[in-house]
Amino acid sequence: VTDGTPAGTRLLADLALTPLLTQDSNPTRFRKLGALTAFLTHDSQTRDATLWVSDGTAAGTRSVTAGFTVDGYAVTLADRIFLQIQDPVLGHVLLVSDGTPGGTRRLPIEAPLSSGPAPLALGDELILFLDKGGRPAVFACDGSSVRLGRVLPGAMVARHPLRLGERIVFSVQGAGGTPEELWSTDASAAGTEPLLGFASILASTR
Repeated sequence: VTDGTPAGTRLLADLALTPLLTQDSNPTRFRKLGALTAFLTHDSQTRDATLWVSDGTAAGTRSVTAGFTVDGYAVTLADRIFLQIQDPVLGHVLLVSDGTPGGTRRLPIEAPLSSGPAPLALGDELILFLDKGGRPAVFACDGSSVRLGRVLPGAMVARHPLRLGERIVFSVQGAGGTPEELWSTDASAAGTEPLLGFASILASTR
């Protein structure tokens, strides 16, 4: 932590938990979590990651949970951080934490889409775009459980999600270059529906 002067710069914590293996900690995914800063570290050899929080003091800089691999996004919502990780036992997991070990849980999820968008907050839930049986699907997480909203038809891939009021609007691209469609969701099965289809304009090759 620093105020920009040598006298005001001091070490809060040594993040290298296994110095015999590596001196690296690779801090990343810094996010504001209430009055704290949450972030991840991992060493260069084992890739074993740790979730940390800090209030800007040495005593208030502590590890929360470890033993996973960083796999994607980090989003904060309602004083909780949501992390896409790989768990050595559970596989694809959504790690949810309020910054304390007791308030940290690992929720198994379906496989993330290879080119899927980052999740968006909608009310008190986080809206996720995941793979469900080889097809893209809309899921929602309230921090305690993950529920399925709706499986999208065909091989459509959700793209460019944007929150508009109490709904999320996104486009979907079908397989084989089929026309894109505009969809809307409120994270429920009945409330996930197509709004508009777009014409497919293909270049002529003569």
